[in-house]
Amino acid sequence: MNIISISLPKELTSQLDEVAKKYGYASRSELFRQALRNFIADHHEYEDVRGQVIATITILYDRRQRGELLEVQHEYGDVINSLMHVHVDEKSCLEVLVISGESEKVKELIAGLKTTRGVKQLRTAFMHLG
Repeated sequence: MNIISISLPKELTSQLDEVAKKYGYASRSELFRQALRNFIADHHEYEDVRGQVIATITILYDRRQRGELLEVQHEYGDVINSLMHVHVDEKSCLEVLVISGESEKVKELIAGLKTTRGVKQLRTAFMHLG
């Protein structure tokens, strides 16, 4: 088995330990292995999306970075049908985007959003048309 090491902020480490304890993981390593398996499975499902799609994208981000997020969103205005913006707390905002269009263009938007500075979490859900 390969050994890797990562650095985590104290708050994230505490949350990780709480989840591990609550769900009975034997170790942090076991929790990470399961999380990575889920991440890889989601990636494969994402890669299989083809044709015209409708999707939702939910983004939690650092509100100080909203300008960069808006730049990406403006580039893809032709596939963004609706956007809801919520102030979560003084540091974070949540946005839900409803998207429709050709899957490759939607994937480009998602890739752009994922790599935008300040994005803490991003989730997608796809619906296939026809």
